[in-house]
Amino acid sequence: MSSTKSKILLFGGTFDPIHDAHILICERARKQIKADRVILIPSKNPRWKAPTEDINHRLNMINLQLKANNLNYEIEDYEINSNSEVNYSIDTVKYLIKKIPNAKFYFLIGSDQVEAFNRWKNAEELSKLVQVVYYGRSSIQSEQFCKNIKDFNLKHIKGREIDLSSTSIRELKSLNTSFSVINYIVDNDLYFMPKVKELVYGKRLEHSISVAKVAYNIALKNNLKNPGDYYIAGLIHDCGKLCPDERKLEIMKKHYKKYVSLPKVTYHQFVGDYLAKHELNITDKRILNAIKYHCSGRAKMGVVEKVIYASDKIEPTRGYDSSDYINRMEENYEDGFVYILGENLKFVMQKHNMTPQDFKSNSLTYDCIKYYLEEKELTK
Repeated sequence: MSSTKSKILLFGGTFDPIHDAHILICERARKQIKADRVILIPSKNPRWKAPTEDINHRLNMINLQLKANNLNYEIEDYEINSNSEVNYSIDTVKYLIKKIPNAKFYFLIGSDQVEAFNRWKNAEELSKLVQVVYYGRSSIQSEQFCKNIKDFNLKHIKGREIDLSSTSIRELKSLNTSFSVINYIVDNDLYFMPKVKELVYGKRLEHSISVAKVAYNIALKNNLKNPGDYYIAGLIHDCGKLCPDERKLEIMKKHYKKYVSLPKVTYHQFVGDYLAKHELNITDKRILNAIKYHCSGRAKMGVVEKVIYASDKIEPTRGYDSSDYINRMEENYEDGFVYILGENLKFVMQKHNMTPQDFKSNSLTYDCIKYYLEEKELTK
């Protein structure tokens, strides 16, 4: 009488860094296969690409992501402990077959690897030792793609296309990973952080990270899509603040002529928009607009703009108890934004002995007040 073999899903990669799509495809594969266990195999020295960060950082981030998602996946350290110049999947699979007898193994790959599978080391042997499964579909299913599916008996895991990648995180295009992994990246100066720190540093960086965290949580509590985008906007919203005054004026005169007449205190938001595009390669218009108007505000602000405007004013390192304001934003960012706009107006007027009419020198702020606050605020 033979016992039923346990089903084990294997998923290898550089995880540089791990992100939400890794978890998503693993979970879909696990459910469709009905796997009993999922084992992640971080590669220290993969064949076709050199990881950006060392294996210890990548391993720490994997553990943070698994904890954040409450998953009991196992992590196999065979390749981590290997002294080989290159890690090959065939070697790892042979090791695991010996280590875990009486199991049926499924080896998960992305659709981007299907076309290249015939070039994997001992591909035919690997496909006989384990059932290779792939997630997603290539936009161009070439003759080689189809041939490999047939030759190596590759099985398809069904699911929608997921447009996420480790590259997009490394390049600060998205932050679709857990909050704990994002904070780990920032705290340890990984990936995009050295470039960010060329523009934002010292107390300004401390403030910006705080804004990013507040904005992320506001997005999360309001069920806004892609809270990582709010983190990005918060992290770099002041990237023009420390730019030398001469260069600020040069950028303003060349690229933002219509705003040169505004108070100089607003220049950094436009310079930040410029630097975010040209130094950090940010292309998301929502993020760029959040940077561009975070100080002045404007009429008809977008969602990210509102959250960053408010987060900039209420983040905890400002030195006052802002918990009520943060709670208001987390409960309803629309109402919270209008409330904070009004409170900020009162604060600025009291501090500088101003009236609402004095804001006419800053047309953007004046239009913002007119659009979001009652008309009576402008006639006091």
